[in-house]
Amino acid sequence: MGRHREGISTTGADPGKEYAPIVLRKSPEFETAYDRELSHFIQCIQSGSQPEVTLQDACIASKIARAALESAHSGLPVNMLGFEEKGG
Repeated sequence: MGRHREGISTTGADPGKEYAPIVLRKSPEFETAYDRELSHFIQCIQSGSQPEVTLQDACIASKIARAALESAHSGLPVNMLGFEEKGG
């Protein structure tokens, strides 16, 4: 059977061998949308420029996300006009 060493299970032919830890590095080409958003916002603060996404854009996205959550919980479609009127 395998050998357990520091949370890593191995089944190698040499159970006495020391294994170097596996280090996962993030590819420089891979950046999540959140990483890009945060980086852009920091650059705007540093340079004094305006963000590409306005406060109004952010509010609309937040309302859409809350409506989607309500729809997911209720199993019913959500009318955005009615959703906004009742404080969604």
